[in-house]
Amino acid sequence: MNYKLVEQDSDIKDIEIMSAVIWPITYKHILSPNQIKYMLNKYLSVDSIKANIKDGYTYIILYNEENTKIGFACYIINKDKVFLSKLYFLPNAQNKGYGTKVINFLKSYKLPIELTVNKTNKPAYEKYLHMGFKVTESVTTDIGEGNYMDDYIMVLK
Repeated sequence: MNYKLVEQDSDIKDIEIMSAVIWPITYKHILSPNQIKYMLNKYLSVDSIKANIKDGYTYIILYNEENTKIGFACYIINKDKVFLSKLYFLPNAQNKGYGTKVINFLKSYKLPIELTVNKTNKPAYEKYLHMGFKVTESVTTDIGEGNYMDDYIMVLK
């Protein structure tokens, strides 16, 4: 797996487009269509990605061995941890070990890795447990317009 640092507007647009494919499939049994649309606009639109980059987040586009885009990740490095904000793969790239490769890449920072996962996203939750993440907290966050995120905070030390 290879990756490319997101620096150009075309890269940001690619993430927005991938998100529009990934989210409805990933969250169709977890979130309402209205909440999916709201969250895509709030967290994965071109403008929101640009704002996150300005705030210090790093976005990378992920590629398979044939140099085809397969997904993306977003993280920020703090003095005491790496926070993995987003890790998404297109449907044809899921369950092929790419997520583990991203986690192994983040381990190179030699800091604990923290992330949030939706409590009802059982496949992702179980994969993180399998990689050694531990639940440290359960949180419900009001994200506006009557929408909430119901997540576990997980940490890999």
